[in-house]
Amino acid sequence: MSIRAHKVINIETNKEESFNVSHNFDLVSRLGSFTERLSEDCTGISTIYKVDVEKAIHDFRAVIQGKFTAHESAVNEEESLEILESILEEMGEEDYAEYSCY
Repeated sequence: MSIRAHKVINIETNKEESFNVSHNFDLVSRLGSFTERLSEDCTGISTIYKVDVEKAIHDFRAVIQGKFTAHESAVNEEESLEILESILEEMGEEDYAEYSCY
């Protein structure tokens, strides 16, 4: 069986970023193999799977519930939780979503 390559003519993305790979490292590190498909400088196209998002949401909720609201990193974790919930909502019935990182 041969695998043929086809030139990509157009990739359409949202105008606003969904999250920042550089600044939301704790979030990204919980998304399974997301960064494995990116280049060394974290650019490229990668996939986020719904099962990984759901697990990360569960993990962040557990961490937030165990912290005091005055804890300095709680804000970042709450922000990560909001981002993950937004990603999950955007997925709808799909099992995954692809993200272009540049």
